[in-house]
Amino acid sequence: MVNKRSWGTWPKKMIEEFNTVSGVVTAASALFAVGTWSLMSGTYATFLASGGAVIAVVAVISAGYRSFPAPLRQIEDIVGKMVDLRDLSNIHPTPSILAIVGVSMSGKTTLRNCLAHVISDQARTQTVTAQILALQTAPPTFIALLDGGGERYAQQFDLVAKCDHLCIVIDHNTSSDEAGVLQERLDQHAEFLKQVRHFFDQKELPSKKSIQLLVNKKDLWKLAEKSDIKILDQFCERELGYWKQGLKSNNITMQHHSNEEPADIARFTKYLKECVISGGIPHE
Repeated sequence: MVNKRSWGTWPKKMIEEFNTVSGVVTAASALFAVGTWSLMSGTYATFLASGGAVIAVVAVISAGYRSFPAPLRQIEDIVGKMVDLRDLSNIHPTPSILAIVGVSMSGKTTLRNCLAHVISDQARTQTVTAQILALQTAPPTFIALLDGGGERYAQQFDLVAKCDHLCIVIDHNTSSDEAGVLQERLDQHAEFLKQVRHFFDQKELPSKKSIQLLVNKKDLWKLAEKSDIKILDQFCERELGYWKQGLKSNNITMQHHSNEEPADIARFTKYLKECVISGGIPHE
């Protein structure tokens, strides 16, 4: 079987490689010119001209070889594995990309681990990662799950720019066992959501195939006082209204969720399958 290659990026890579050897080629060309036009005769002139020509040719051939695209990796071989974001274009077939973003300690990495069926170590994410997941469809549908450090907004914005589908995780406080809704936490989410929307507008990002606001830790905040739940509901509805203004996606939804409840993980997975298979077309 002939290995598929990513020819789409070859011209750009070739230019980059030629730029790296431009200095060597220039120096070699100078040697060639000196040897050709030198008043010296015989061996020295021939040596300079020949040496310059050989160096230039070798440098150009080497740059062309390095720019030649490597065979694409078969996605079936890397399901469940972490890959560099730059390598996503070197995978066949190219997966859909889901970015899970939100402020720190809202449950983003736990959600990713639940979707990938791996045990979480509860460690806070500090780097950008892409994990390949196979959705159980016939034939299988592949998706790359992007996750990054919540306290590093630059990482979060990078994920927003690269994804096809966007999931923004919201919660009621930073605790893993407290039910009370904290206004300070809601303000933190509001500021993050505002910055993401501003990033969309500033960078003129294309419309996403789907965007979902996932109100996490339902198992906790549903036990809060009714007044607290009302405050959270009002906040979420207001933010959903903000997101539905503009052209950031034709499929913008909100879902109450808990990473601790298998039924919620199954529901989110079903939603994800529908979005990827349908290309983000809303389902009634």
